[in-house]
Amino acid sequence: MNIFVSLLALLLILSGSEVHAGRVPSPSGTAISFPGTESRLYQERALASLVAGVPAIVDTLKVLFIRVSFPDLQFSPFHDDSYFDNELRHLVEYYDGASLGNFTLICDLASETIVLPFESAYYGDNEAWDALIPEMMISIVDSLDYAYDFTGWDSYAVIHAGAGRETDFLGDSGSQLWSGFIDPGDMAELLADTLGTPGIPTDDGTPTDTFYIDNIMVLPEEASQDGYIFGAIGIYAYQIGKRLGMVRLFDPSPSGGPDSQGIGSFGLMGYGLYNALGFVPSFPCAFQRYLMGWVEPVRIPESKTVNLKNINGAAQGDTVLLRIDAGPSEYFLIANRLHDHDLDGRFDFIDINMNGIPENEDTLAGAEFDFYVTGTTDPNEMIDEVKYTDTGSGIKIWHIDEKIIADRLAVGEGINSRALQKGVDLEEADGVQDMDRRGGSYAFGSYLDSYRAGVNDRFGENTLPSSDLNSGIPSGIDIFNISETGPVMRLSISVDDVEERVTAVIPGDMNGMAPVAVYPGGDSEPRLLIATNESDTGRIHIITDPTSLDWELSVEQIVEIEGVRWTTVPVSTDVDGDLGTGDLSQEILITSEGCIHVFRGDGAPYPIDTDSTPGALEVMGNIVTAGASVEIDGTPGSEVAFLVSDGDSIYLYIVGLEVDQGDPRYAGPGVYFRCIVEGRPVSHPAVGVMKPDAPGLFFAAAVDGFVRLVFVDISGSEAILLSEEAGRVESLLYDDDLSGGVMADSIMMLVPASGDIDGDDNDEMVIGIPGTGLIYFDPVDEQPFAAPVITGRGIIHAAQIGIRPSPPALSDLDDDGILDTIVRDRERLWMLKGFGVTAVSWPQTIDPALSGLEEGGPLPQPLAADIDGDGLPEAVFGIAGDIHIVSSNGQVSGDSPVRGERGDGQAHAMVRDGQGSLYLFSNGSSYEIIGTLQTGLVIERPSSRISRTELGESGVDAGEWLDFRNGGSGRQSTPEVSVSSPGRVDSESLYCYPNPAVRSGFTLRLNISGVAEVKARLLGLEGEEVAVMTGVHPWGAEMMPFEMKFSGMDLASGIYIIQVFVTGEGWDWRGAMKVGIVR
Repeated sequence: MNIFVSLLALLLILSGSEVHAGRVPSPSGTAISFPGTESRLYQERALASLVAGVPAIVDTLKVLFIRVSFPDLQFSPFHDDSYFDNELRHLVEYYDGASLGNFTLICDLASETIVLPFESAYYGDNEAWDALIPEMMISIVDSLDYAYDFTGWDSYAVIHAGAGRETDFLGDSGSQLWSGFIDPGDMAELLADTLGTPGIPTDDGTPTDTFYIDNIMVLPEEASQDGYIFGAIGIYAYQIGKRLGMVRLFDPSPSGGPDSQGIGSFGLMGYGLYNALGFVPSFPCAFQRYLMGWVEPVRIPESKTVNLKNINGAAQGDTVLLRIDAGPSEYFLIANRLHDHDLDGRFDFIDINMNGIPENEDTLAGAEFDFYVTGTTDPNEMIDEVKYTDTGSGIKIWHIDEKIIADRLAVGEGINSRALQKGVDLEEADGVQDMDRRGGSYAFGSYLDSYRAGVNDRFGENTLPSSDLNSGIPSGIDIFNISETGPVMRLSISVDDVEERVTAVIPGDMNGMAPVAVYPGGDSEPRLLIATNESDTGRIHIITDPTSLDWELSVEQIVEIEGVRWTTVPVSTDVDGDLGTGDLSQEILITSEGCIHVFRGDGAPYPIDTDSTPGALEVMGNIVTAGASVEIDGTPGSEVAFLVSDGDSIYLYIVGLEVDQGDPRYAGPGVYFRCIVEGRPVSHPAVGVMKPDAPGLFFAAAVDGFVRLVFVDISGSEAILLSEEAGRVESLLYDDDLSGGVMADSIMMLVPASGDIDGDDNDEMVIGIPGTGLIYFDPVDEQPFAAPVITGRGIIHAAQIGIRPSPPALSDLDDDGILDTIVRDRERLWMLKGFGVTAVSWPQTIDPALSGLEEGGPLPQPLAADIDGDGLPEAVFGIAGDIHIVSSNGQVSGDSPVRGERGDGQAHAMVRDGQGSLYLFSNGSSYEIIGTLQTGLVIERPSSRISRTELGESGVDAGEWLDFRNGGSGRQSTPEVSVSSPGRVDSESLYCYPNPAVRSGFTLRLNISGVAEVKARLLGLEGEEVAVMTGVHPWGAEMMPFEMKFSGMDLASGIYIIQVFVTGEGWDWRGAMKVGIVR
């Protein structure tokens, strides 16, 4: 017995499992650190099969292990052929137990030891690791190619002399070689500029088909060093796991040290490779076994009581894993994981010399590899000088979210890199999320994390942890009456409370799209219009009866065009003006790159061109916005305006506006166009109406590298109002390729809203600009006691909103006759009065656990509708694909949140039937995880889901915002003004915040009813005037908040008096209060 094994024996005998190597930091600051990418070909294949519902069974892997030494470092004489034969036998025995006999690992050890040409420090250069390993393998192939036919193995492992850098716990061996794995995708990239081959070429294969070694594992001779005793089998098993396609389930971030522990010690691909100092690594968790196809879960669609056998010791056909589907992409895996198979309190294996220590010569076939899963926390007692351990065996409940898995892998992140949004999460039965924090004695899990009688025998909606979805919405799943620990455990499952959801599956991807409500007119019920893309095919579907009981059966595909990919959400309106003549089908207008398409309600082309494709008109540039439905010429039909650009100029196209064919503004039958301004649009248009009933378009444009806000009068005068700079174009670039379905290039298209916000009978625009925030554009400067002045410079910045807000919506939520802005950013929900004044009881903070479920793409536009039947609209926000309903007073509706379909960034839609009942539709994309050597990981969305929630009856129709861009216009109608007593100030509303103030200053706020001028004087305690400001309150309606900001930069610490004077037409008011300044 060598000294390391003797020390291990002493350590195990004295401390049981109380030493956990995972606590010892490696040089990188993480307990696990290996080179290599997060996920490549083998992981992609495994996950693709899992998401498709048919996990691919990994049944055999043949590996050739090759030993290499260095001129300055040789193998220990104790580590001879017999030693490595036993180590590899242990590895085979481990995987036979992990797979329940469903997988065969064949390990062949090359008899030769290759001496590499350079010293060990050369290969230990961490910065060049990826390039040096193929170089190492080239040397190996040169030495062995004559004697070995490399086609006989699936994978190749290099065992190098000495310990690996991953166990350099003192950080004093910077030239050691890391263990790691290079997969075929990595290999092809590494060799692209040198050999230009997919792998290391060999002399094997056929004369016309060279065999290449395209995947390599790097493993250490041993893991013990720096005075720490460590086994290497955990490291070997971990790298084999990567080759099989298992995914890493620890938290690899941040680089300075992880802030959570993923699945802790509960699985090989977490920290379980280090259990019992790496000598007894834990088995892969239930998810990995499911991913490998080694266990097949029994799906539980209804309430029942189940006997669940030990997943570590079951026979073929036994029920060892349950799956309960909980949401569009979420489910629970339930396993009875018995750490101590015979419950004798001791680690059992085939002990050849009966000394109780798992030595190199011993056999680990049938060993209790999970015995030390919770070893650092297991209680134990000494009986007759023998230590007996009560392991943390019991029911393990795993919360799986395949959308998080896909989202994280798509951007190269670890599946469990975010503590609050894990793709694979163990529900810790003690209710303490120890593994979601940086450290602590239970940070890697504890014996209290299993469900069992006497600890926690229930998991449901009202338990801690709960069975809620990751969004916080109840799943309706309840697991209870869990029995005591044993080889068979009994538990009852209730799924009776799960809402029976009806979901329609629609071919194609709705990513970047949104459902559109269509109201054909007459006595017809509304319809729902849906556009999808699939590869290079654009489709349009219509739900003809979305308010019926069997609505999902009324989905019809009416358009399918190959070679076309939609770039905008469709608009539906009556272009030809024939609704009144019995034709209840409105026209459908949609765009692709460089083209406007128009269809009749049945999908037939509507002629806007004279060539062989009359329903498609090629325009003057590739950039085409969504259409804006607007009434221009007074004819029965509506017109639809589009903005088109070639990158240098912006053109206005209007479908439905007749122009003589000889007119230079003629673009096609019933299509008008003209060049309106230089630049390119960076937003879709919103209709704006100026008095007296002059229609126009608001939009944002990129001009000379800056974002400018534009209003164009299309009623005949052709006036163009261009704002000052409102942001930089660089801020509109997508961080990732998120533009599918939005625009054909990398600049996002913003979505404005318009309406008469200040009550002057002229519309204004509000728009969220990334990098800037929320901006109001009032092109008409109409002072309360002066003639209106058209300046085009009226920009008001709502500075408190985050710099990447959602598209805003407008609605009069509190019935004061003034349009309110509803908008959200990454952290908060907002209701704003007037030009950006925060309403009382707002903003509402978004739970970080919810916002973390959203990826970095655009946020969905809020909606507004009377949900609760009180006659006032509520704000309807999409958060992580679910629906959150908030009243004007900031109170969350009792129906909120409403479960959605996890469609990030995709707006929902509501329709109202003839009886006033409101129905909400939520959509999301199904997805497939696929990968090739050429493309790497790809998330495909071949179909979409849409589901419906009935919200009940309500009486409000006017002033709601029921779908994306509010019916295609982007405009809200002017609310009815109901002024009860104009011309006054609410004296009790006067206050300053913050008070006391700091250097950044303070804001004066008070509520005013009626148009008025406001003057505020800041006085010192001796009455001297320190500062003075003036402003205008332009709203002639009920009480509206007015705010005025004072800077504190030039103010000394002390107490000040602020005097406020409000003057209206025929009335005035004055007030005062104290405000403190602290420097």
